[in-house]
Amino acid sequence: MHSRFSKIIAISVFSMCVPLCAGATETTPTQAIDRYFEAVSHKNIDAVLSVFDEDAVISTAAGEYRGRDAIAGFYQKGIFQCGRFRPNPGPRYLWENHIAVEVGLDCDGKIKKVGDFFTVENGKITKLSVYSGPGYVPPKITRK
Repeated sequence: MHSRFSKIIAISVFSMCVPLCAGATETTPTQAIDRYFEAVSHKNIDAVLSVFDEDAVISTAAGEYRGRDAIAGFYQKGIFQCGRFRPNPGPRYLWENHIAVEVGLDCDGKIKKVGDFFTVENGKITKLSVYSGPGYVPPKITRK
């Protein structure tokens, strides 16, 4: 009887732990955004795309870019054209799976402030909305 009771307890504990323990290894929204800024800082397009969901959307004043191919074009034909490019993210404001960050973008010594608003689901960025202040002209991007 003692042995059977122990097995039931062990199975119950294991079945409760599986969803909880599995969640412990998932990428948090903050970790996803940290990986994003690290990848963008190094102009590593493969690393940038790895943090985006395959159906992700970037919305800017210049337009909307849906899916990894369009997102790759947004970076490669846009900010990655800067000779020296360095984002300087400020504090992150987290609300559930949404993160807002004010970013100083250094493109060849010219600093522009933008607001990045991320939505992260299952460890991947599903939406990035970029807002820019007066005087900021987003790079012209030719879409296919």
